[in-house]
Amino acid sequence: MSYETLTYERDAGVAEITLDQPEKHNPLSNAAALELTAALERAHDDNDTTVVVLTGAGESFSAGGDIEEFRDQMDKRATELFEEGRASAELFQLLARYEKPIVGAITGSAFGGGCGLVAACDLAYASERAQFGTTEITLGLFPMVILPALRTALGDQKTLELALTGRRIEADEAEDIGLVTETVADGTVLDRARETARELAGRSPLALTLGLHAFNETTDMPAERAIETLNAYRVLFYKSHDLKEGAEAFLEDRDPEWKGV
Repeated sequence: MSYETLTYERDAGVAEITLDQPEKHNPLSNAAALELTAALERAHDDNDTTVVVLTGAGESFSAGGDIEEFRDQMDKRATELFEEGRASAELFQLLARYEKPIVGAITGSAFGGGCGLVAACDLAYASERAQFGTTEITLGLFPMVILPALRTALGDQKTLELALTGRRIEADEAEDIGLVTETVADGTVLDRARETARELAGRSPLALTLGLHAFNETTDMPAERAIETLNAYRVLFYKSHDLKEGAEAFLEDRDPEWKGV
């Protein structure tokens, strides 16, 4: 399968997706959103893929929406705009229910929708030179479909502060507020993300997938209902091959042989 806005590679259980329009700072245009959705679905449906690394080519991770595309859309009817907006909406809907770990390698700045992609990653490693922001307000816009991802990562107060002000933040602040997992030296970001991805790829696929499914399903549940639901999922683990294998491997001081069931 070929792509025009990204590249896709897989090795040893890790799919690496690279936003690949560096001359335009990897905009999250409708075309890019559609291709990224397709690439993520490909990785999700591939039984030989356990983890996804998401990164961007060039100086930026992603500059967010394509400004030229914004301008072209202004003369379209509302119904057309709504249908075209499904590209980014469906991307972030997929990310919200994704059941394989996504490790972000944020080698450059991420604004607007690009910042939303960072927030949607399960783990994210950022270059010390990277900047972040939901800068839509400076264009007379407001971040919309990325709000749930930002709320989950940052909480309501910090999400609103960044959305209302359009303030750009440095990598160290992004780490402090929980937008990224860790800030690392420039030039080492992709290596750090790959290292973590390889580590995760060595875990039980069942534990990763079912764990993320349970996390996503119970995110907005009242605590009592969430605990009841999670207790039910725990039973599935106790009936699985992987938990039995993991326990036996621990007691026998050997590496487990996971089956993902």
